[in-house]
Amino acid sequence: TNMAAAAAPLSPSVRLQNALSQPVLQIRCEEIGRILNEATSKDANFILRAVVESIFGVNGQVGWGLRTITHSLLMREFELLRAFLSASGPLLSLTYRLANDPFLMFEFPVAWLPIKSRSEIEDGTPGVFYVNKVQNPGPGKTPTNILLNAFEFYIFHFAHFLVSGSNQRWSLSWSTAGDALYPSLLEDYLSTFLPCDSSIPPGPLSPPVSPRGVLSPISPRSSGSSNPTLYLSSLVSPIASRTLRSPSPHGYPSTNGSGAHASSPLHATHNPHPQLNIWTSQVVLQVMMEIWVNQCLPPPTRSPGRVLPSTPVSPHSQEVFVPSSDHVRVVRMLIKHLHFFANSGKPAQPSPLDDLRKNLWNMYRKSLYRFLRHTFSHWPLDSSFRLVLETWLSYIQPWRYTDYSPTNRSPTQGSSDYESQRSVEGKWQGFIAENLLFYSLLFYHLVCRLFRLDLSAPKNAQILFRVTKVFSQTNLGSFIREIEEALEDPHFMHRSLLGGASHSLGHHGGFSGIHNDQFPARSLASVARGHIVEMEGPSHSYHPMFSSGNITMVESLLKHIQRAHEAVMREQQQHFRACAAGVSAGANGRVKKESWFLNAIRYIFDSSSPTEDEISSDDIRKTVIHLETAQRHLSGIFNILVPFEPGHSSTGIGPGYQDTNQLDSFYQYHQFKPSDDHTSPRYVSSPKGPVLTNYGRHQLMSGLRRLDLKYEGDPDLKPICTFEIPFLVRWLYTLTTLINCKYGTNIAELYSRQDLAGYLAKVILKPPETVYEYHKNCSGSPHTRVSKDLPPRISLRFQANKHVIGYELGFALLFYVLGMWGFLLKLLISVLVVMAVPAYISHYYMAKRQAANSEGDQQEEQDQDHQRVPPFLPLPKL
Repeated sequence: TNMAAAAAPLSPSVRLQNALSQPVLQIRCEEIGRILNEATSKDANFILRAVVESIFGVNGQVGWGLRTITHSLLMREFELLRAFLSASGPLLSLTYRLANDPFLMFEFPVAWLPIKSRSEIEDGTPGVFYVNKVQNPGPGKTPTNILLNAFEFYIFHFAHFLVSGSNQRWSLSWSTAGDALYPSLLEDYLSTFLPCDSSIPPGPLSPPVSPRGVLSPISPRSSGSSNPTLYLSSLVSPIASRTLRSPSPHGYPSTNGSGAHASSPLHATHNPHPQLNIWTSQVVLQVMMEIWVNQCLPPPTRSPGRVLPSTPVSPHSQEVFVPSSDHVRVVRMLIKHLHFFANSGKPAQPSPLDDLRKNLWNMYRKSLYRFLRHTFSHWPLDSSFRLVLETWLSYIQPWRYTDYSPTNRSPTQGSSDYESQRSVEGKWQGFIAENLLFYSLLFYHLVCRLFRLDLSAPKNAQILFRVTKVFSQTNLGSFIREIEEALEDPHFMHRSLLGGASHSLGHHGGFSGIHNDQFPARSLASVARGHIVEMEGPSHSYHPMFSSGNITMVESLLKHIQRAHEAVMREQQQHFRACAAGVSAGANGRVKKESWFLNAIRYIFDSSSPTEDEISSDDIRKTVIHLETAQRHLSGIFNILVPFEPGHSSTGIGPGYQDTNQLDSFYQYHQFKPSDDHTSPRYVSSPKGPVLTNYGRHQLMSGLRRLDLKYEGDPDLKPICTFEIPFLVRWLYTLTTLINCKYGTNIAELYSRQDLAGYLAKVILKPPETVYEYHKNCSGSPHTRVSKDLPPRISLRFQANKHVIGYELGFALLFYVLGMWGFLLKLLISVLVVMAVPAYISHYYMAKRQAANSEGDQQEEQDQDHQRVPPFLPLPKL
């Protein structure tokens, strides 16, 4: 009996519990993968729920570390989990199989949904996405769960994992593309279910149908449809609703149906057409937008008498949700991929996803607008606002996301501060009209925020620089200005009120129905007017971006930038004076050198960067560049006269080129032209070569710019470095000078030989080279640069290097350990006698000879002075 019990196979639940408790991740994934592949419909409900809750840490569980595992630190665990949770992994493969079962449903708490969706479900008026998903709790009770199929259950948990309160203390903080596990999985899901090529997303051949017993809405917002295209039309904005009611490009009829049997409007009746295979794409897109973007939507206003009798007033009506940094990063990843997805449609290669690509932003533009506006209003006044800024800039620049390459779709790929200027093509003017408030109203909110920031801080100055650089792109400002001028046209307003201008936009600014229109600007304005009404309501009064009030505000911002620039310049001068004082104290011997032991202790326990002062100096220099460039960008965008830049003067700073004033005038005339090199000072080309302007000399003197100085003289006469021993440098130079002077001809002949001796000479001797010397002129003109050819020669300066001496001492210690100390000691003594003694004698002889020569020269000069000056004239006292 005992043997039979031992031989009996374990139940799936026991096997699953043993696998989940396995501490080794590889064994855990392998065992759970086998259980998932062998799971039947009878056990699948428990197995899938237990695995998903264990992975995401539901109900107080630890979780599998999706936020903490990175490729750089835990490469093996990273690859195992990425393969296990991939779109083709065992877990999602099980969800594809179980999604076809209409009676296999999973509960998801209503409390985990966004505030707006929670309120609607509690009031009995669920949104379109939750129609026929709400579980019926019984008469007079508030719903607490929604029913989902297997695939929806996993996607909901994956999206909610990012915004759950128990995970907010962790931070993704990925430093390189794909380093953290969670964004890597997100990139995998987006690339698979929203492909940017002609591939079809994985999933069952037909969408699932819902079970019975779900709660019917009190007042459904819209009826379902028997066609996924009609589901899209129920969510799109009023702008594109006319277009979507027409037959689709693929020929699907637009007949309405009840849709009462669908688990959501996403899941329609069984249609053998391949269009129905994309329901997984629609689920992924809708869930991520619902959980991540709609979190910031306020709850609907409840009218008197609408609250259910058994439902108290929910406290979440007073909540203010502020997304975390990781939340904003992931939303930006989603926006960038959706731009790639929307721009990947090809007319020559029709795809079932074309309708979704065309209507993508029409469905979710309003949610994204509210998310960005809410975040602009509630984000803290610190430098972390850069995350929100880049998310906004990613959305309003769809032209940057047309090439779906690995570099462009990287999670951390951002635009460089000094990237080349882009030109916005005319085909994007339609997108700008569809999203006019994203450009104008959000820009206004950003300017109001900049007034409350300290723009002298490096990160805040970078925020200012980024937004001005984007809006200074060629044609962008003119497109916005044209749309706003058409909106203010009274003829257009009259025509719009009569209903004469009704046009819709296709995919990303591609117009439909305006080919025969004589006034395309009015068509753009019609679309922009519909967008404004949809985003802000019919009572909203639009204030143009280029109105006189906004221009006055930008002028005030320019003054604010000027004050910040002056503050940074004062800070820079203080920094230079402090550095100069430190150098002076070090030269006078007042700086106390710390021991190597204290430096080692500080290096181990001090968390600050060892080059903090250098980084601070670079930050100051970059801040000045950002403020100056942003000032020029704003002046160019709004056609405002740029203020006189600091450092310009009508007179030269010090002696220099005689036409410097003309050069400064030339610079002031072309001050709107951006510089290609942001590290070199201002200069212009002249017949005598590059010549610094007055402002360029000011940049050098104040440290705003640097020049890469390069020593071009004799390498043996290079200034003594800190890693060299000074007296050894001088002694060895004297010795090699005597040798090269006496045997220079023989050394040159040996170097030019083509045999073995010549080869060894080329290895040991210094090769011939050309150096340059600068001869001073008494007239005040620039120094003369004279070339000088050095022949092959002996150079022993390397022997004065402390590192070389350290290596030699290390080899000496090795010889001592190996018992060869006697031989090495004799060798070292011989080398010292051969090299050091002649070097010292030659140095002493040449120093004494130079002193005697200098005394003789002084005596000759005195004799000549006595002969020239008459005896009765008194000598001037200097």
